[in-house]
Amino acid sequence: MEGVDYLADERNKAEFDVDEMKIVWAGSRHSFDVSDRISKLVANDPGFSKEGRTILPRKELFKNTLRKAAYAWKRISDLRLSAIKGQGTDEQQKKWLPLARKMQIIGCYAQTELGHGSNVQGLETTATFDPQTDEFVIHSPTLTSSKWWPGGLGKVSTHAVLYARLITDGKDYGVNGFIVQLRSLEDHKPLPGVTVGDIGMKFGNVAYNTMDNGVLTFDHVRIPRDQMLMRVSQVTKEGKYVQSDIPRQLLYGTMVYMRQTIVADASIAMSRAVCIATRYSAVRRQFGSQNGGQETQVIDYKTQQNRLFPLLASAYALRFVGEWLKWLYTDVTQRLQANEFSTLHEVHACTAGLKSLTTTATADGIEECRKLCGGHGYLCSSGLPELFAVYAPACTYEGDNVVLQLQVARFLMKTVSQLGSGKKPVGTITYMGRIEHLMQCRSYVKQAKDWLKPSAILEAFEARAARMAVACAQNLSKFDNPDEGFAELAADLVEAAIAHCQLIVVSKFIEKLQQNIAGKGVKQQLEVLCGVYSLFLLHKHQGDFLGTGYITSKQASLAKEQLRALYSQLRLNAVSLVDAFNYTDHYLDSILGRYDGNVYPKLYEAAWKDPLNESDVADGFHEYIRPIIKQQLQTARLISGFLSALEEDCRTTVWTYQKDVEDGALDSFQPDVQLKKKKKISFIRKRKDVFGPGSAAASATVLAFGSLFTALYKGSESHIDIHKAPNDPIIQSLIKKIEFLPFVPEIINAGKKFALQTIKGPFLCAQLRLLDGQFKNHQKAHFLGLKQKEEDDLVQETAKEVTDAGHGIIKLGSISQSSAGINNLHHPQLLTDVLLYIEEVVCSCASLGFVGTAESTFAESIELMRKHDICSG
Repeated sequence: MEGVDYLADERNKAEFDVDEMKIVWAGSRHSFDVSDRISKLVANDPGFSKEGRTILPRKELFKNTLRKAAYAWKRISDLRLSAIKGQGTDEQQKKWLPLARKMQIIGCYAQTELGHGSNVQGLETTATFDPQTDEFVIHSPTLTSSKWWPGGLGKVSTHAVLYARLITDGKDYGVNGFIVQLRSLEDHKPLPGVTVGDIGMKFGNVAYNTMDNGVLTFDHVRIPRDQMLMRVSQVTKEGKYVQSDIPRQLLYGTMVYMRQTIVADASIAMSRAVCIATRYSAVRRQFGSQNGGQETQVIDYKTQQNRLFPLLASAYALRFVGEWLKWLYTDVTQRLQANEFSTLHEVHACTAGLKSLTTTATADGIEECRKLCGGHGYLCSSGLPELFAVYAPACTYEGDNVVLQLQVARFLMKTVSQLGSGKKPVGTITYMGRIEHLMQCRSYVKQAKDWLKPSAILEAFEARAARMAVACAQNLSKFDNPDEGFAELAADLVEAAIAHCQLIVVSKFIEKLQQNIAGKGVKQQLEVLCGVYSLFLLHKHQGDFLGTGYITSKQASLAKEQLRALYSQLRLNAVSLVDAFNYTDHYLDSILGRYDGNVYPKLYEAAWKDPLNESDVADGFHEYIRPIIKQQLQTARLISGFLSALEEDCRTTVWTYQKDVEDGALDSFQPDVQLKKKKKISFIRKRKDVFGPGSAAASATVLAFGSLFTALYKGSESHIDIHKAPNDPIIQSLIKKIEFLPFVPEIINAGKKFALQTIKGPFLCAQLRLLDGQFKNHQKAHFLGLKQKEEDDLVQETAKEVTDAGHGIIKLGSISQSSAGINNLHHPQLLTDVLLYIEEVVCSCASLGFVGTAESTFAESIELMRKHDICSG
């Protein structure tokens, strides 16, 4: 098995202690031991099997999720618990938290509405206090006030922390949280006045379709007053709104917790994708073989490295900034408990920006990893499509990423405006305290290796962030209306916010390297990863660094040179670096990312497990496809001569029929040798004279087929007088139904008036008359001879109507479009050709049963005739 050998060889190249790197990734020895033990237990437990998930119907998929509900419900409840702990009074926490922890109730977080997401203050659901009953009346006044998206809401949750507009004594006090029961604890049915359900299938095959994201509306549902979360504000029995002594800033704790969790999840999702792409890139070989040798591993191509290795470095960078955010959450919690709020604005901006930056980078990174795996990456069995579908919503929930960066930008603009006030920047904006130096300094890099110095990297990112923020502030000052200026410069402000957030990630990576890191070669590999992450960002955004004047074009080139050198160092250790994530095959759920590298046999094996392969012939084939094939084969045999080259012996292509056959079935085209056995052979003429370029019939092809195949008429026994046709309701009905097919550009371009008045009426009458006559003759098992048809007054009149219509026939380049040219078409021989052509077309279509069928394969024959110059149309 090729893949197994490849990955074993890759692991032998490692220049560091992989087990020690696993501990660095986990955060501590204890964290590693716990996660390793749990992941192995889950992988070996049949109850957590992922077999066949991607082919389950939604109902079965959701039922399977309920089977594993202990973990899923814990995650749902955590959201609700954090809201109650952050906003509920001590009494409310004592009542509700034990119920949630013991799973006696199942909660969800119901904030987002159909009409409002990021704009929380725009929420429309109302909670109106009724002092007579000491209750709040929860109501959904509009369609857009429907709660929409909360996870766990649709089918599982019994309660919700609901966010609604608090209205008392006729005054709206804005959005507040309420605990609302949604379903009966006896039979789990929705309570009166509550309408709740699932919002339907989401992006991806599995992904969030395992979650019952819900829709929820209320029709004047009453809840007790004490189910309003009252830690920050209360409503008395009399309906008076009272602000508590507890600062509203305490709510920031919940926000920081949520966002640090999202950033931590970003590193996990990114690392999963990178693990799959890295292992598969080492297994896959393409091109480059010489003298019959092995092809080149895809991971050895510089283009693959330039796309893959920055993502590998990003996984580690996001991991370390996530660790720092956990510390930040603990720090903020302690400060809040001590009523110390000096860092809250900075923390809010920092967490908002990092949530936006990391989720955007991860979603983009997962998709890039899918592309790095080529076509196989598109398979569900690669694990990447589902991973992307699961992660993509992170760019939207808990704050749209662009909106969050605009919040960061507002904070930066406020910081810049206060720089001269003596207020010292703190936390992640400490660098702004050195604004004068950062606005004037220049990079000291003189050779490529200078970019490996942390001081060179850090100052470059600080100078870039500071200068972009100051530039935005200066441009904003030019507007009389700050809000108007902010809206106008929004794109620039977002870029400045991103620069600030990237600085945070780079600085936290560098801080990680300053710690005591154990293990052979571990720190050295982290330094390489830090260099790749930083220099790739510098190269990607070199326009910012050059535009702000901090670096020169020469220094930018040196950065790119050093980045390439780091790729070479990273190449030897890439597979081992993703091994350090310590993901089991069960967790990765990817054939391409298998630890043993046994990719191709497992892909082949998985393909045959698909339900579509349970039978050799697919359901529906005999019902829908087989009739078409059968029809096409029959048609192909009958028109084979019709589509032959002009040089063929004309006598091999003549119409015959069998004598004494009552149904008058026509034979297929017959070779000349077989004609001797036939009787009553129809009129024979050299086909090149009838169908060849320059003939009237060639030009008539467009008209005949364009009209014939769309007439909803077959074998009528009724006599239609061509002179009375315009007033005949059947004819009028057929005229309305005629379509001019797209393969007939001449008819399409004829113009509406010309098409209706000149083409449809006369020729429809002609085809109906000939068809009707032909069927009558056919049923009597004989043909009218061509001489008889030429002498038939009605046929003659019909033919003249056809030729007088002018379309198609006058299109022929060799025939004048003047009235004289049209009169010449009445020449007996030319008229004979037209009649013969139409007769054969009508006859053949009638015998094949295609008259009136828009899907007729004769449409294809026209294109083939044109291709081989059999017809000049």
